[in-house]
Amino acid sequence: MSQTEPQPWELMRLLTSMNDKLDRVVTKDMFQAESRRVDDRIADVAKDIADERVAREKAINEERAAREKAVEAEKRARKALEEAAQARSDRLGVWLRWLAGGLVASIGTAIFTRFSGGM
Repeated sequence: MSQTEPQPWELMRLLTSMNDKLDRVVTKDMFQAESRRVDDRIADVAKDIADERVAREKAINEERAAREKAVEAEKRARKALEEAAQARSDRLGVWLRWLAGGLVASIGTAIFTRFSGGM
């Protein structure tokens, strides 16, 4: 055999070495591609979560504002009802005083007439 031709075991070692290098390159490229895909997916999920959080906070704030408006409207309605009840009570008090005054005047007049006319 001449020195220019490689021995079969040298060819085998060279092919094995090239195969290992090729496996590492393909695996490295595939790993980087998969890593980018996973990172992109995680970023998408994080964005979806952030969007959902913002939407929920907005809905909560809107609900809180609506509830506060309803409470204020209920307070105004109760105040109006209380004022109306107080006004009715005041009118009733006035009418009762007039009625009592009229009764006292009538009874007083009757008593005065009854007892002053006989003397």
